[in-house]
Amino acid sequence: MKTAFALINSEVGMECSVLFDLSQMPEVMETYLVYGGYEIIVKVAAETVEDLKNVINYIRNLNKIKSIITLLCVQR
Repeated sequence: MKTAFALINSEVGMECSVLFDLSQMPEVMETYLVYGGYEIIVKVAAETVEDLKNVINYIRNLNKIKSIITLLCVQR
């Protein structure tokens, strides 16, 4: 299983909506609403790096997402 964390900025006022949408995705293991440089942090898991890339690209293209930084985990 491959894991990544995504640091997300959403459109103003859409944080809770984005958080809910992400929490409904089977590949999203954990979601957090945070204060600071980003509004949302999510933990994403997939079988392969290619699957993980597809999930992150899907998230990146959601209408309410303004920006995303992805951190690919290499060791736990």
